[in-house]
Amino acid sequence: MYKHRVGVLKGWGQFLMVFGKRALPFILYGLFIFVLGIAIGIAIILFALMTCCIGLLLIVIPYIGAVILLPVSYTFRAFSIEFLAQFGDEYNVFPTLAEPADDNNEIGTE
Repeated sequence: MYKHRVGVLKGWGQFLMVFGKRALPFILYGLFIFVLGIAIGIAIILFALMTCCIGLLLIVIPYIGAVILLPVSYTFRAFSIEFLAQFGDEYNVFPTLAEPADDNNEIGTE
């Protein structure tokens, strides 16, 4: 939706088209994210127990908690974008790097 500037209904239509062709990778991705979420939850609980719940109190404070959990939030966002990018250039939101032109004009040679 972001790359093609389309609305919700057209975005869902494009998604369902891709999902219909490749349902298994999407299901495996969903399971991976689910397991990763459980692992993060367990890590947070262990962090809270190892710091005698002081770490949990830090996570509860909105700004400090957001900063502490920022790598986790970024990882979940980056996984979704990179997962969709594997299905083709029309789903890749990052610009591709252009190849440098080979003009045989190197600096200092004439």
